[in-house]
Amino acid sequence: MGNESMNWGAELRAFRRRTGLKQETLADLLHVSQAYISRIEGGSAEPKANLENRIQALLSDPSYLDVIEFALKSVRVSPLMTCIIRPDDGEVRYVAISAGMRNHPRFSSIGEGQVVDTQISAQGQQLLAIIKESGIFSGHVEAVDAIWHSEYEGVKDYWHGVYTPMRGREADWYLHVAIDRICADRFSQLENGREGWVRITSIH
Repeated sequence: MGNESMNWGAELRAFRRRTGLKQETLADLLHVSQAYISRIEGGSAEPKANLENRIQALLSDPSYLDVIEFALKSVRVSPLMTCIIRPDDGEVRYVAISAGMRNHPRFSSIGEGQVVDTQISAQGQQLLAIIKESGIFSGHVEAVDAIWHSEYEGVKDYWHGVYTPMRGREADWYLHVAIDRICADRFSQLENGREGWVRITSIH
């Protein structure tokens, strides 16, 4: 039975746009004619079940994934505290959230597509503003490194986070966020060894 919810034409057009393949090359990969691919992309034909399977296999072939897709897959299965975020009409939203982050009580209620929670600590809103203003979403910053503390349900946590930019094939900017919950002693060491709680490494 075919996947009726899948817009095969849109999927193939997006795949070719991402990979730079022409219809002729895609047709060869799928063992069909270029005219058939053209009809599918134009919405006048639907692939048969065996072709659907070949398309699905091609779309998930790692050799055709871009760095963002690799990162999204990697982050979602990671046991570490990590996520990927991106700007969206003045907001910043979660694009991928790791298993390790979802399993932490403080982050268990967040979901992909949601606006980034700036209330994780008293410094959360300030940190997000600094990140947005740093130039990291326009290619001018290599990384943002921050330390902060928060309190949740009476428990005080200390955090160290590193934000690094990534750019997709369609020139969209993303941030890979790696968060480490550290002990009070480690926090003090980091605090004493740096100037300020946010450190921005610019690209010269």
